[in-house]
Amino acid sequence: MVIPSNDGFFGNDSGTAIEVLDTAGNFSFAGPIELSLTQAWDAGTEFNDGLGAAFSATPGTASDESNPIALHGGFGNFNNTNTADGTTINFANASASPALRISIAAVPEPSSLSLLCGVGLCSLVQRRRR
Repeated sequence: MVIPSNDGFFGNDSGTAIEVLDTAGNFSFAGPIELSLTQAWDAGTEFNDGLGAAFSATPGTASDESNPIALHGGFGNFNNTNTADGTTINFANASASPALRISIAAVPEPSSLSLLCGVGLCSLVQRRRR
């Protein structure tokens, strides 16, 4: 979700656009991934007028719409508006700057899991000897 928009979000339109595991199941992510506001999507559920958006102090109520998901038209309607804590939103120079960075790392197998497997294997060997 792009805050303070009411229905802007980051995603992509392809389930295979980002490879995390190769066909053999090995970790192959070559990140990080950086996305700018120009790569944000619009869910098409509410008008992009800034009214009723999360964390925005702009008064008003969001108006529903039923548009298909598409690339977002921009967040300029939030420029120079305030948040609930009194800070001012300024997206004027942010559209080409990274707004989101995604990093994914392989987590090594816990040693307790290999210990558990080792104990199970020893038990199996002892049972077989009997």
